[in-house]
Amino acid sequence: MGLRQTHRGEKTVGYGIMKKGYSLIELLMFLFIVAIIVVALFPLTVVEKDQAQRIAIWKDFYPELIYAQDLFKNKESQVIKAYETTPYLEPDVYFQEFTKFMPVKDGKIINNKNYRYRYLNGRRVKKSSKYYSHQFVELENGIIIGFAGLERDADNVKNSPIGLLFVDIDGKNKRRNFLGSDIFVVNVYAERIEPLGGNLSRQDMKEDCSPVGTGLNCAAYYLYGGVF
Repeated sequence: MGLRQTHRGEKTVGYGIMKKGYSLIELLMFLFIVAIIVVALFPLTVVEKDQAQRIAIWKDFYPELIYAQDLFKNKESQVIKAYETTPYLEPDVYFQEFTKFMPVKDGKIINNKNYRYRYLNGRRVKKSSKYYSHQFVELENGIIIGFAGLERDADNVKNSPIGLLFVDIDGKNKRRNFLGSDIFVVNVYAERIEPLGGNLSRQDMKEDCSPVGTGLNCAAYYLYGGVF
């Protein structure tokens, strides 16, 4: 009789221990809650952190482009005036003159046929596209700047861009080279520069900076406070 009571007592004690422990479901729920907290505390993935750094570099570099343009305008006023009034001057010559006021590595323009880049949505930029650059300079800080000349409006020369600058902020890193990710596009006028897309609405710029967009207008979007 005593043995049965002792045995029952041990079962009761054993059952009590099981109740005090954690079941598999409870453990999984606990880990799930911890994961949510971690995600909330660290919202940026590694990829997003990299992109945030590239955007920060772009924002820091854009004033340097403006400064170079101002130097060019002040030192070469006759060249500026010619391009303000004449629509048929060679765009590449303007780029050559403009880059003299930037810290170009080895002081020369590169015609690199192996340099390729894509739209943000992954489509390749074709050689026939006006967004295809064939001339580049590499700056001393590693940034690459490409140029593509544009056909200008003879009836509105002053407000017609001479060409486009393509600013590759991480240079020769071939793993990336996507418009709107590490390459940002700038309109070049005779006497000023402007980020491409600045004339669009915030929503249109944001959509173009999405994974399905071209990325062409991200230069303006991020400079004007847009977030990815």
